[in-house]
Amino acid sequence: MVPIAQLRAWLNAEESGAQDDLLRQVESQVVDLLGRYCNRYFGEPQEVTVVVRRFSNGRIFLPDPPVGAVVIQSRFGVGESWATYSGTTEVDGSVLYFAEWSDGVVVAGWPSQFRVTYTRGYTESTAPPALVAIVLDFCRYYYKDGRVMPATMGLYQDKWPIPGAQVALSAFYRPVMAP
Repeated sequence: MVPIAQLRAWLNAEESGAQDDLLRQVESQVVDLLGRYCNRYFGEPQEVTVVVRRFSNGRIFLPDPPVGAVVIQSRFGVGESWATYSGTTEVDGSVLYFAEWSDGVVVAGWPSQFRVTYTRGYTESTAPPALVAIVLDFCRYYYKDGRVMPATMGLYQDKWPIPGAQVALSAFYRPVMAP
């Protein structure tokens, strides 16, 4: 998520293969830690597929915001083949809207299942600057002082190592989604 040169400069670290490997490892662990706290995926871009049987008001809530194209397939029942969905949709953040759904009334022949495939995650050039700043602060905390990285972050602000980080992450936080 963070370019290695920016990470080196932020931490005043020397340039070397072994040092860069250590910095990448710390950054990867911080990204994972913050992602688990926020119930999101912040790592390198990867393709993910979500299958949804039921949804409400013409919306499907995706676990993470899509990056790039979204492929939607539908079918009318278990055991049937998946077909490319030809209806009109729109993505806003992590929500996929179906244009055919209007005021809770579904058009005739509405598929019973949808399979949504998309890419999630961030590259060095697509990561939000606010998230990069938080990652850099956590990297400094864990790298500079040689602290052990915890498995999870608690919900109590006074237990957090970086003052204000929990508030800064609130823009990225998502409540746990029901399966």
